[in-house]
Amino acid sequence: MLEDIEGDDYTLNDEDSIDHLSRLSDMDYDTFKEMWDRLTNEQKNEVLDSVIHEMALYGIEWLFKDIVYDLHNEKYNKDAGKVIEAAKDYLNKRISFDDLMDRIADVFWPNEEDKKSTAYEDFLRGTGLADYIDKDELNEIIKEYLVEKVGHRLALLSEDVKQK
Repeated sequence: MLEDIEGDDYTLNDEDSIDHLSRLSDMDYDTFKEMWDRLTNEQKNEVLDSVIHEMALYGIEWLFKDIVYDLHNEKYNKDAGKVIEAAKDYLNKRISFDDLMDRIADVFWPNEEDKKSTAYEDFLRGTGLADYIDKDELNEIIKEYLVEKVGHRLALLSEDVKQK
């Protein structure tokens, strides 16, 4: 989807591009076109950059929400700590974003056969959204979801074990 908007074939004033943007904005074509025609090309490019950024931000947050949700599955209890440590290593600049995502992928898809799944392909596409957002925003999302939310879950599990 983002490639469609930023690709070389995407021109600022053709009907297909305007139709695509009007649908994204949930506006009828004529209303959107009227507003779009009032903008300069520079303003149109700023709008496109903003749309790309917001879509990527939304998508990457959902990716990390899904990771947290999946880590709540009992079968991943032992792996949640690995994800937290990898996230901390990333936030402390000891590993790259790609290394972080590789470590997370190894939790959910530990062998090559598992990596043939569509879920793994979706995961990889999701990781590509990081290219479209600010690194500080990405770091905040990683901290919130992988360190704080997964950490909170582990703390609750640890308390449960101590009480038993």
